Amino acid sequence: MNSYLEFFQTELGPYLGSRTRKPLRQQLQDIRMLWARYRSIPYHYFKHRLYERTARPDFVDYLPANLIRYFRRSCNPPSLLHILNDKRETVRILAGKGIRCVDTLFSITADGIVRRDDGAPVEADAAADALRNHGGVLFMKPIDSRGGFGASSIASDRVDAALIRSMRNVVIQPALRNHPVLEALHPVTLNTVRVCTFLEQGRCSIIAAFLRVARGSAMVDNLSQGAIAIGIDLASGALNESGITLAKHGRRIFPVHPDTGVQFAAVRLPWWRETLELAEHAALGLAPHSTLGLDIAITPEGPVFVEANGAGDIVSPQEACGPLGSTRLGRRVIAHWLRK
Repeated sequence: MNSYLEFFQTELGPYLGSRTRKPLRQQLQDIRMLWARYRSIPYHYFKHRLYERTARPDFVDYLPANLIRYFRRSCNPPSLLHILNDKRETVRILAGKGIRCVDTLFSITADGIVRRDDGAPVEADAAADALRNHGGVLFMKPIDSRGGFGASSIASDRVDAALIRSMRNVVIQPALRNHPVLEALHPVTLNTVRVCTFLEQGRCSIIAAFLRVARGSAMVDNLSQGAIAIGIDLASGALNESGITLAKHGRRIFPVHPDTGVQFAAVRLPWWRETLELAEHAALGLAPHSTLGLDIAITPEGPVFVEANGAGDIVSPQEACGPLGSTRLGRRVIAHWLRK
């Protein structure tokens, strides 16, 4: 019942309520074009609101989400998905290859075992003492979480053994700091860059990148929790003129951040070349996974790898950056699907 309600609210409702739809004949022609190219029900015609008169002229290049899911199931080895699903394991592998990653201070398993960053078990009292001595703000998130759900932060001086004993299935990290440029956009949370990569025959291609910026008092910058996605020019690191929220959060378009008033088009991200280099090294370090969504924080000292997503959706990067059907990944995905 909830899924039908969400469909009406996020897809069918806006369609029926739109006063700027293309003429019906044009819509039918568009849908035929999408079917001819993808041989798939063009649900994404409504997802991306391609029926609007303001839709991009290259609307046919928007990839249907089911094509990328089918491609990933074939190209990302299922036996190795645990590497991406376990945030400790991802960081351990990349840090071991010399890639700058967020530190893992401690982790706590589902059955309550507390482990140091090297995997050695420790008592809750010792972990609490070490965290208080570390100082600063700590960030905690479920080891296998998605969408930022379950994440929280706490001042290190508030940590005690009882708190540690109460935790399950979490990783504890130092809270990273935004570079001042990103701090000005929204100082409450860490604002990260999502870089979409495609690995084929040992070559890594950067497909798209967008900045995620939280709103209000949100603890995380995840789009599933209402954050804004702003596309990034890959050559320069400049933000697009406007950002967008996902459909379930209204698919609202913002030229400026609603809380801070910073104009997105005036922002050029620092450490941009280094950020793309880090993303490429991380993608190569996580081979043989072919398609990844890499989350990278840009701190005052440079970019830091945060986590990887093997099942990152195609909707968000296309909403933020435009259609990806003509990219190297898009061409491979389409060919793979049509061979089916």
